[in-house]
Amino acid sequence: MVKTILLRIDLNSSIKNRCVVENPRFKAHAQTIKEFKKKHAVVLLSHQGRKGGSDYLESLEQHCKLLNKHVKVKYVHSLFPDKIILGLKKGEVILLKNVRSLDYESKEQSATQHSRTLLVKNLSSVCDTFVLDAFSVAHRSHASVVGFTKTLPSYASKLLKKELKSLSKLKNPKKPFTVVLGGAKLEEALILLKNLKADKFLLGGLVGEVGLAKAGLKLGKKDCLLKKEFVNGLKLSKKVFLPIDLVLENKKVIGINELPVNKNPVDIGPATIKMFSDLLKGSKTVLMKGPLGVFEKGFSKGTLSIMKSVSELNALTVLGGGHSTTVGGKGFSYVCTAGGALIVYLSGKRLPGLVNLKNL
Repeated sequence: MVKTILLRIDLNSSIKNRCVVENPRFKAHAQTIKEFKKKHAVVLLSHQGRKGGSDYLESLEQHCKLLNKHVKVKYVHSLFPDKIILGLKKGEVILLKNVRSLDYESKEQSATQHSRTLLVKNLSSVCDTFVLDAFSVAHRSHASVVGFTKTLPSYASKLLKKELKSLSKLKNPKKPFTVVLGGAKLEEALILLKNLKADKFLLGGLVGEVGLAKAGLKLGKKDCLLKKEFVNGLKLSKKVFLPIDLVLENKKVIGINELPVNKNPVDIGPATIKMFSDLLKGSKTVLMKGPLGVFEKGFSKGTLSIMKSVSELNALTVLGGGHSTTVGGKGFSYVCTAGGALIVYLSGKRLPGLVNLKNL
């Protein structure tokens, strides 16, 4: 009798002009799918954005087409296709619609509470085993992440275990340990600044701009967008290095001594690129999280330049942070597909999605 594997993956992606932009997760999950389909039927659960958000899509049909570049998968626009699942044969794989189309999916509740939801009860009746393949959602106590651990034999995939093994090296890193922080998720950056015992922190993107504001500089047009709690929460020290020049939205390069300006900064400038590259030399462990510029609008020079510098080091180099991994990652020791889960893991907190997996 064919066993049916319920596999929780994460195909959540950037959306550009209502089109899904493929990221490294697709190829990574495809390897797991290929492994399971050799002996089993496979049902895939994933999400895209949140209801009401600009990146929300109820249908995952576009994701399925991208996934089909790596492994054969059929899309089913339903979360309750009992007859289809019961009729699956060995080697057949289906992807169900966005699990976040259900309002109760995203409620932060216990595994026991989620096990009583219609989604979990229904899919548990037609599937045999639950496997979590997405470290990137392990920090969520959501129905599709924790609910099945109370109703089905539940395991971590090889991909998930590989991620955990690689990331564990960041908890006791070889020194010198350098962290490159960018992106717009300021709360995550503050957690890393507080919890990681790094020798150097190189700040760019919105994180770097908050650092400049903390140092007493007025940015100009951007000042009204910088929330006081983040500026106040960021602590500067001899370990923290800030940009010394910036690229503006009109592509003009200015030194920070020319601030404030009436144009938004969109990237680190060439002098900062050189400074950061020099500061990286000699590092034995590097974590880079988040882009150093607005890469989705074409301002990726700073990010790509520093990525190149990192990839040329004789060191353990980790790239992490959800969508930012779409920029690159070639030459890194490890590319982590997670954003929020990475932050929770490195801060030493418990990840709900991992608690009840039998092989961890």
